[in-house]
Amino acid sequence: PLHLAVRAGCLRCVDLLLAADANPGTRTRRGKPWTARALTRALHGAGHDVYRYLRRRTSASPPAAPPNAAAEALAALRRSRLGASPPLARIEKERAGKNSREERERHRR
Repeated sequence: PLHLAVRAGCLRCVDLLLAADANPGTRTRRGKPWTARALTRALHGAGHDVYRYLRRRTSASPPAAPPNAAAEALAALRRSRLGASPPLARIEKERAGKNSREERERHRR
């Protein structure tokens, strides 16, 4: 919805969507992955009211991490030499066994 409001150049719609917690960092799925701010600049130019508004609203916020960033970091660690080390693998195995025992005790109660 935010990208559609940007395409229309409707400042009020953009403001309402951002007030309803729309993510201005979300990228389009088709073609080039545009953010709302980049799309506004490409369609309407840097002097447009919507672009200036989005620039003010988004410049102070940090870039959003991908939703699966933590899982990717863990997978990278496991693929690395550190993750493949026998002590780390043994610790993970012990922790997995401990958690499953604790879960079994909880289910028994």
